[in-house]
Amino acid sequence: MTLLDVLQLIGTICVAVLAWQAITISRACHRPARAREALRLLGIYLALAVIVRLGVQVGALDQQPGRVLNGLVAVPFIVMMASLMIISRTEQRVLETR
Repeated sequence: MTLLDVLQLIGTICVAVLAWQAITISRACHRPARAREALRLLGIYLALAVIVRLGVQVGALDQQPGRVLNGLVAVPFIVMMASLMIISRTEQRVLETR
């Protein structure tokens, strides 16, 4: 195991902790539902990215298919986050006009 592999493993562990924290905070926060949904979505996306990174590091996936898989996971994440932003802004405008 080279120094580069160790650094990648440390980075993967840090991202996994970040995903776990986002999901934990989304359960405990008392903010509006959109914020909880966004945090939960972020945590799930990061957890999926960790799974793909571990697959590449262990050798179950090659580097290129791992990048493609991360891209395939990122597209729905971006679409869902954008829809959450649009919905929350629309709700805010409706509430301001009342």
